[in-house]
Amino acid sequence: MKRKKLQPALAKPRNPHALAARLRNAGAHSGPHPLREDRRKQKQQLRSALARSRNGLGEE
Repeated sequence: MKRKKLQPALAKPRNPHALAARLRNAGAHSGPHPLREDRRKQKQQLRSALARSRNGLGEE
């Protein structure tokens, strides 16, 4: 009896609806996200200010 070859992961998907859903949702998980970037900058500024105050280098 011949064994069937396993298909690679990128071969034809078992569920084409799942593939379509992944394509629809791709925008939420990729590319630049301006709100996230702004929040990251705010957190970095807060961390650096906290580090300066702990080291006695804060503004007086």
